[in-house]
Amino acid sequence: MNNKLYAYLEKTISRSDYLKDFDSFVFSPFIKILVWARRVGKSYFLYQVIKKLLEQKVFDENHIFYVNKEWLEFDEITDYKSLYKLFLDWKRESKVWDKFFVWIDEVQEIETWQKFILSVWSEYPESIIFITWSNSKLLSKDIWTQLRWRYISKRIFPLTLKEFLEFKKIELSDEVFNEYIKFWWLPATTFIDDESIKSEYLKWVYNTIFVKDLLEYEKIRNPNLLKTIHKFLFKEIWNLINGKNIVNYLKSQWVKTSVETVLNYIEFSQNAFLFDEVLRYDIRWKKIFETTKKYYSFDLWVRNAIVGINLKNDIWWIYENLVYNYLKVKGYDVYVGVFYDKEIDFIAEKNWEKIYIQVAYLLPDEDTIQREFWNLLKIRDGRRKIVISWDKFPIKKYEGIEHINIVDFLQMDL
Repeated sequence: MNNKLYAYLEKTISRSDYLKDFDSFVFSPFIKILVWARRVGKSYFLYQVIKKLLEQKVFDENHIFYVNKEWLEFDEITDYKSLYKLFLDWKRESKVWDKFFVWIDEVQEIETWQKFILSVWSEYPESIIFITWSNSKLLSKDIWTQLRWRYISKRIFPLTLKEFLEFKKIELSDEVFNEYIKFWWLPATTFIDDESIKSEYLKWVYNTIFVKDLLEYEKIRNPNLLKTIHKFLFKEIWNLINGKNIVNYLKSQWVKTSVETVLNYIEFSQNAFLFDEVLRYDIRWKKIFETTKKYYSFDLWVRNAIVGINLKNDIWWIYENLVYNYLKVKGYDVYVGVFYDKEIDFIAEKNWEKIYIQVAYLLPDEDTIQREFWNLLKIRDGRRKIVISWDKFPIKKYEGIEHINIVDFLQMDL
């Protein structure tokens, strides 16, 4: 095993949410793919997988073939032929013949990489094959075209609150939680103490992964329009939005474009995982509204670095985005609920389970309490219902509806 890889394995920190289906995912007879943007911790998860396989003695250390195109030692691996030659040399030197662990990181940097992957997958069916890539350079639609039905994927998210505390090796406090809200989520930021450097790093992530790479990949000719649309979505995140809203805003800024162009730019940005599109679901009629939608940020901290943060004005919406992302980490499909003329912040569904969720900042008086609980009280289908807020001493139950502190919710094993 590569000495550098071994050093990383020793630093691995558990991301347990992704190991719950370890056996069914890792040992499935398909090519395994980890998706989402760069810097979210895909590699940390795979270090964890390798470490567990070694502990279970599924493989020996010399049974791991690892190529990381961000490492200079692999600079000459530019196409599937040079990759295959490296693989054959490794097999010969390691005396490994038919069962091994293959991981190609930043696979998009290798020309016609799929020929190598498909060849190894078909020739050595007992092996475990993982690939990871940067989504702004190689999108999910390309994987489908190149691998068809031969792969399964797992979406890796930035750090949860619990993971952040573990990375930093610190105890939770109000101050720590506020810092988590402002900056920390991508693993690399946990090792930066200076706030100005942290902010610059997040801007670099945005400008590199979500602007420069997208401009090159999608051949976008108007980078300023792309950035303006991003800023609009960052500022209007959590509000109902459609293409016409954005075009009207751009006109007010003396920027002329079409709804089609706006929707294309949003789709490109979603494919790179900068935003998540959340559809509205009519609870009474059990149907999806396809037009007006909400968009949530893949990473609040990138959002804060680009458009700034005003906790006094933004805190409610920040909490809403935190809850949304946590539900996605826990494997839920999430919708915005519509019940008559009322909006339910989230409908979360998983394995036939359904949860209705309202998110608030504080519930300081009875009028506010009734307003936040009222929408949920009108839904009488017996499903679990939760109101989430910052209140340190939440109401245990309000007419059968749970009230949970947001810090507690973000650490719950849903």
